[in-house]
Amino acid sequence: MLTLIKALLSGAIIGGVNVVARRSPKLGGLFAAMPIISMLSVLWLRVDRQSNSQIADFLVGVLWGLVPTMALLVAEVVALRRGLSLWLAIALGVAAWLGVTAAMRWLKI
Repeated sequence: MLTLIKALLSGAIIGGVNVVARRSPKLGGLFAAMPIISMLSVLWLRVDRQSNSQIADFLVGVLWGLVPTMALLVAEVVALRRGLSLWLAIALGVAAWLGVTAAMRWLKI
């Protein structure tokens, strides 16, 4: 039952951001960039009785995930601004994300 509540609440928030983005893309983007998912995840980890140390480790992972995510977003924006299709822009963004993630792992960052 708790899993269903988590899924419904999380889905409602994502749906709400989508509605805002349709009306105002910049505002929707701002909302999407907010740490809503990270904070929801922290709350769900606490509900699942995870320790402060485990939650802190999760948040460190979120911090390290920001670097490849920025590469993904920059690649997608550049591709779309240059007139490439959405699907190609997404593919290039994912490739950038994978490349930066692999580089970070290789460099042991």
